[in-house]
Amino acid sequence: MKIISCFRLAQAISALALAMSFVPGVYADTIIENRFNGGYDGWSYYYESFEPGWWYPWWPSTNGYSMSLSNDGSSPPSVLLSGDGWVSYNGMQKTINLPEARGEIIISYDWRASSGFAGSTVTNSNIKILDTSGNILYSEPVFPACYGCGTYDTGWRHYSRDITQYVSGKDGILVKIYMHDAWIANWGERSWYDNILIENRNPPAADLPPTVSVGAEQPILVGSPFTVTANATDDKGLSKIEVFIDNTTSKTCAASGLLATCDANADPYETNGTHSYYAVATDNMGQNSTSIIKQFTVELSGEGWWNSCGETKLKQKDSMDIETTSKKITTKSGSTIEFEITLNAASCDLPARVEVYLKKRPPADWEFDFDCQCVKTSKKSVLIDFTPGSRIAKMTLAFKVPTGSSPGAYQISLSARKVG
Repeated sequence: MKIISCFRLAQAISALALAMSFVPGVYADTIIENRFNGGYDGWSYYYESFEPGWWYPWWPSTNGYSMSLSNDGSSPPSVLLSGDGWVSYNGMQKTINLPEARGEIIISYDWRASSGFAGSTVTNSNIKILDTSGNILYSEPVFPACYGCGTYDTGWRHYSRDITQYVSGKDGILVKIYMHDAWIANWGERSWYDNILIENRNPPAADLPPTVSVGAEQPILVGSPFTVTANATDDKGLSKIEVFIDNTTSKTCAASGLLATCDANADPYETNGTHSYYAVATDNMGQNSTSIIKQFTVELSGEGWWNSCGETKLKQKDSMDIETTSKKITTKSGSTIEFEITLNAASCDLPARVEVYLKKRPPADWEFDFDCQCVKTSKKSVLIDFTPGSRIAKMTLAFKVPTGSSPGAYQISLSARKVG
């Protein structure tokens, strides 16, 4: 009765261990889960002789067992090992690959062992775990031979063991579950196995690839320097950021930490046109990510004295500041657009009269008006008389988009030249 009570206590502990695997907050990756519904699931028959002791040195080892599927168990089929042998281990084995990122490695399975003699001292079941070179990492008699206890059939039981410390640093293991036979008589030894589960509980979070975005100020003027900026983040740590313009590396920045920025200061373009750019971020694990490919437009700018020694600003009547002499505008057919223009040439040595004119404009049938306190000469240009001591002039440039104009992007560009 004392032995049976111990068995029942062991069953209760096993049931508790099984229940704990479903506790909320315990996350597990399944490494293997073998229920043998479609066969042996990669398990193979295992036989091994062992050296007899001084008490039976003359008996050679024999292999008389075999492996088959059985309808026994709470969730058949199960695997059955049965037969008769001498001085041998008989069971099943399987090689299992383990994940690199791991938490607790737990092995569990359902099992039963029996023999054909009510007063049996031979009923047993064992587990052994080896590395792929054959070195024993862990060994345990799950149910040792019960000398004189009269247990000839254990009934179905559940086994569970945390093997984390034993398989640490191993990429793969060989699991053997088996019985040993060392008796002359045929005691009808049998063992069953089912629902073999190996879990990776609470593994560390996977190292995610970095994220990266890229941007540049728009538009970019011909002859003007500009900067493309890439921003990257990573959950574990960045290694580098690369910025590409027109599929050519513009700059590579060494990076560290979880957040980094890379500014690629590009040389000015001498002609207008459209160009592509993107960035690639790499983390410490060598994982990389590429941003979306974007485009920037290089536009023509005004050419004149203010490019070298002065300043010009265009300001729409709706107070949207435009810091360059070129700007794309979205409007409707038939609408009137006005710009306020300020010319500041206080640092320039200029003649008294300068002509401001449209160097680049939309189609010729679009009419322009310059309105300023100056000499009005035509629809396309205006003469400015700078008074002594003053180098600032203000005016309004207005034009009407003709009714029926085709949709599209149009551009204006101002320039200036000395007169007289």
